[in-house]
Amino acid sequence: MSEMFNAYSIKLINSLFLTLFFIASYVAIQVVILRKIKTKKTLNLVNVRLRYFLIALFLICFIKIWVDGFIQILAFIGFLSAAITITQKDNLMNLIGWLIINWRGLFHEEDYIKISNYIGYVKSIGILYFTLIEANNDFPSASTGRIIKVPNGMVARNPVTNFSQEKYVETTTSFIFRPNATFEMFELLFLILKHELIQYLKLQNSLALHPKEFDDIEIYEPKYLVKIRQEKPAGFEFVLMFYTKYQDKADMQFKINKIIVDFTRDNSDLVMAFD
Repeated sequence: MSEMFNAYSIKLINSLFLTLFFIASYVAIQVVILRKIKTKKTLNLVNVRLRYFLIALFLICFIKIWVDGFIQILAFIGFLSAAITITQKDNLMNLIGWLIINWRGLFHEEDYIKISNYIGYVKSIGILYFTLIEANNDFPSASTGRIIKVPNGMVARNPVTNFSQEKYVETTTSFIFRPNATFEMFELLFLILKHELIQYLKLQNSLALHPKEFDDIEIYEPKYLVKIRQEKPAGFEFVLMFYTKYQDKADMQFKINKIIVDFTRDNSDLVMAFD
């Protein structure tokens, strides 16, 4: 009886030291390494990976302390896993998808994503499914009122577009004008559009938690080009590329359309072509 008590005492002491060691390791890594990471999403991603790694390692060491013949049990688990793979293929893919989402940091809650034909805001991420609040494709900031449960396994078979990873996303739009237009008119039109878009970028930076200097926005300045279009409707194709927050894309598109319509009304040489 005393031998059994001594054996359990040793295991309890080892378990206690093991727990303290892993807690101390986690705190040390938080203090020494993670505090140097300034980006919130990067910090969350590293935190998730660190926790999963330490928990898995802790469970292996903990089981090895308390269970004799752990290697043989591990081999049995391997055979059992093979059987589960055959009978529970879909659920296993969903579990793998959950690991990919968290380990690779594909997206987080509240991110705006598109996967296959589904688009919306991530409400929650579960082990088998993640939940989307579906958004209107033309008005990204508006919800359709539908909640979609998407199997995690879809991330392994479909491209995932995350519109929340970067501050701004690129949009390209084009307009056709009759061939009597001049390139000087296009230049003047672009300057008006550029002013409106730059003002938008300045406003977004001023509303940010850590505003950047205006010089940093130069990479987001709008650009344009004029193509000669010979197929119907023939004329000049004015192509505009600009950056906005994805949620503001519809509003900015409306403002651009309004500026172009008002400009063509005031300048009779610039006429839009529709046929």
